[in-house]
Amino acid sequence: MDEVNTSTSQHNENPWKMMRRENVNPKLLNFVTAVLQMFPELPESVQKIMTMVYDPKTSSREIAEIAALDPILVNNILRKLNSAYYQLDRKIEDLNFAIVVMGFNEIRDLAIQTGLVKKLGVEMTGGEYNPRDLSAHIYAVSICTEELSNNNSKETGILMSLGMLHDIGKFALHTIKTHQERLGIKTKGVDDLPKDACLLQWEEHLYGVNHAVVGGILAKNWDLSERSQTVIEYHHYPSFYPIESVPDQYRQDIALISIADYIANNLLYNKTRIPKPHPSYFEILGFDPDIENLVSPTLRKKFVRVREFISNIVIVD
Repeated sequence: MDEVNTSTSQHNENPWKMMRRENVNPKLLNFVTAVLQMFPELPESVQKIMTMVYDPKTSSREIAEIAALDPILVNNILRKLNSAYYQLDRKIEDLNFAIVVMGFNEIRDLAIQTGLVKKLGVEMTGGEYNPRDLSAHIYAVSICTEELSNNNSKETGILMSLGMLHDIGKFALHTIKTHQERLGIKTKGVDDLPKDACLLQWEEHLYGVNHAVVGGILAKNWDLSERSQTVIEYHHYPSFYPIESVPDQYRQDIALISIADYIANNLLYNKTRIPKPHPSYFEILGFDPDIENLVSPTLRKKFVRVREFISNIVIVD
């Protein structure tokens, strides 16, 4: 069984803090914004499914009709249902029945995951992020979010979507770097970074900007809700900035996604390259700041199944 890293936050130990949007070099920020305007949009099938699952009148057959237009999504739905994750006693090949069994939240998550990696994974070719690893991570964060939100009906679905979308900026970083190299724009290397440099520090040296800032801009380009834009851009603030620096309206969302992200990193990879969120973010949710006590046996089992499932799904065609 994996052990959760319960080390204290680096708020006081490490003076380095992540770059906020206002800290990015203005010329670089304009360049990044221009590159992201050329970036592929969120697939139409994903947008439709995200909308449909929140409509109480939507039937599983209607979802199946949209999903059926994407062979990779169909394949991943059926693979998931027939994997050890669900432990069924017979093989299911009926897409409509699969949607009924799995539920709308699960289908929406798979649609987002498949759509992001299928459409944007090609943008990551040769980049520092592996599409399969990233796919596993965003899926794990969504599952962790579901567990921590206590299955609060419609709100849980929205929060799971935020978990799936929180790292969209990572899909774009390699594209930004490619355009920088073509134009002769130089950024710092990573050779001079300390061995314990966190993920965001590494990104900022390599690209001049981090995935959270990039994700916030991309979310706006995709016309995602203000809630999504804010959570995506601020989801690492809890590791570096006081709770007062986070927009009040979305503090609980940001705290939840940040904590889920931290747990997913530890349980899936047994390492953390982002400091633990400050205790105030646990307090606003009424959570025990001791991660070991927060992670349930059920969540641990789900993460084991995530590993098994991700190893078998189709990432790109």
